[in-house]
Amino acid sequence: MITYAQPLIVLDECMWKRMARGMKYRGYRVQTVPERLHRGVKDPALLDDLARENDHVVLVTKDRAMVVDHDAALAASGVSLAIIDVGETADTVAEPFRQADVVHRHLHRIAGQPPGARWRYSLRSRLPPRTLT
Repeated sequence: MITYAQPLIVLDECMWKRMARGMKYRGYRVQTVPERLHRGVKDPALLDDLARENDHVVLVTKDRAMVVDHDAALAASGVSLAIIDVGETADTVAEPFRQADVVHRHLHRIAGQPPGARWRYSLRSRLPPRTLT
């Protein structure tokens, strides 16, 4: 199995930012989008910023449309994408905790993604890239 240097994990602004603290406590290099740039930055500008990073970067988001909407920018940037799927829920109070459950369950896999990889993670599974669209 090929191993990669620990990547910089960047939590998109749609993700619960409090997860970053627990991830840092576990020894991962983590930033949130608002820590890097300003809130409301558009995805192409974010991907451009992440592509300039010297290290391998994994963007963690719940935005499933990013794969379709920004496919060329993702491919050009080399940024890995981890899509967190908590399912459809109307419970806005519980959603951040569901995000945290999925991320912490798969954090070792997210950190091990090779450059440019795209995966979708749920509580039950990690789905290969071909099932993202």
